[in-house]
Amino acid sequence: MKSSTTYLISRWKNFLPILIIIFGITLSIHAYTDVTVEQALKNLANALLLDPNLAPETKKALTQVIEALDSERQATATITSSPEIRTPKPSGSSTLKKEKFSFSGDLRLRQESSMKLDTSPDRHRQRLRLRFGGEVQLTSEVRIGARLVTGDADDPKSTHQTLGNNFSSLEVSFDRIFLNYSPQWLENGWITVGKFDHPFMRNPIYNGLVWDSDVQPEGLVFGYTLDSFPGVDRVKLVLGKYIFQERGKNDNAYVAAAQLSIHKTFTDQLTGNAAIGYYSYSNLDMADIIGMNSGNALLDFDNDGTPDAFASKFGILNPIASLTYTGWKKPVTISTEYIHNLRANVSEDMGWALGIALGETKKKGDWKVYYQWQKVEQDAVFSLVSQDDFLVTTNFSGHVTGTRYQFTDTIQLHLWALISQRGIPDKTAGQTRQSQWRLRSDVNIKF
Repeated sequence: MKSSTTYLISRWKNFLPILIIIFGITLSIHAYTDVTVEQALKNLANALLLDPNLAPETKKALTQVIEALDSERQATATITSSPEIRTPKPSGSSTLKKEKFSFSGDLRLRQESSMKLDTSPDRHRQRLRLRFGGEVQLTSEVRIGARLVTGDADDPKSTHQTLGNNFSSLEVSFDRIFLNYSPQWLENGWITVGKFDHPFMRNPIYNGLVWDSDVQPEGLVFGYTLDSFPGVDRVKLVLGKYIFQERGKNDNAYVAAAQLSIHKTFTDQLTGNAAIGYYSYSNLDMADIIGMNSGNALLDFDNDGTPDAFASKFGILNPIASLTYTGWKKPVTISTEYIHNLRANVSEDMGWALGIALGETKKKGDWKVYYQWQKVEQDAVFSLVSQDDFLVTTNFSGHVTGTRYQFTDTIQLHLWALISQRGIPDKTAGQTRQSQWRLRSDVNIKF
């Protein structure tokens, strides 16, 4: 019988041929492609668009810097190419129109192994994900955007597609369609409506315990930032009203979400971030919602074998804090997170997380290693929107650890492992308290 170490190594090797191919392609592309100043500016603009942690006004200011640099580059190129005085292009020129549009995307290739399952054999699968989004700046105040993704449109927690379905075509859908309004009369405020990214500050080590990063809320969200506040560098307030389920004959199910976050620079080498968030869920006790439950406690009032309601209501308090030190050769980040369902009707209503990371992944040759421990009790989170990376959604304790390496500025290798152990197993369903493993090898490509 193989030892545990030999067994795990054999599973990681499944993805090795694909990694070699990708690495070879990367070297070829890098050898024959010259990155121009124009392309570099476009890449920076796309990076700003993809970064969910930057405040809107910060993005706006950096975008203005990029536009100024690009204008100066074009002017320099014009003077260099000809000594003649040229007439400036009118404001309706095609060059200015193109600047209103921005596009970005990413591709992921994944080898995933799930092992030591309760009642099923080990599972090994190959998956992929493609996301392509764009935004249009209609006016100085109004912006619209959309994103196309692969994956099952009925699964909000994942945009991954598992290969091996009789060569059938891949499903593609929109997971974002939104309008953003940033009024000039409220310089640091903004409103987004539609279906959009969840704009809360997240745990920098692993961030899906309360709200999975793939879940794109629908409804309306308002944000406001103060760039100067006594004792801190920045204060940000976000308020959201998300429509969880619209109903014709009953009250709609909603999520009211709020978060207050701060950023503080202690020294040139030490910075901190902290946030306190709250999620209040309403009108969840409907048969179709209960049927999608992934681990929360349920009640069967009429003893017919079919659950009638969730055992708890959900009002989740979620403080997060982190510190980053840059005084060593590589930055070090530590983070902590607390979860407490204040409306729970059972005793299993809290969660904790503590993590550390060394390094960063911003450019070619960068690397990062990280580790986080977490414990999530049964009704600490609402299982329909919480993470699905671990083999257990809630009612578990576990570890996540991994390493990232940048082959180029846009191609990254990510090797990571998630280990979970149930808190209170349901023995009638064949559940045990043994440690369950999920190993992943990801190649991430941004464009």
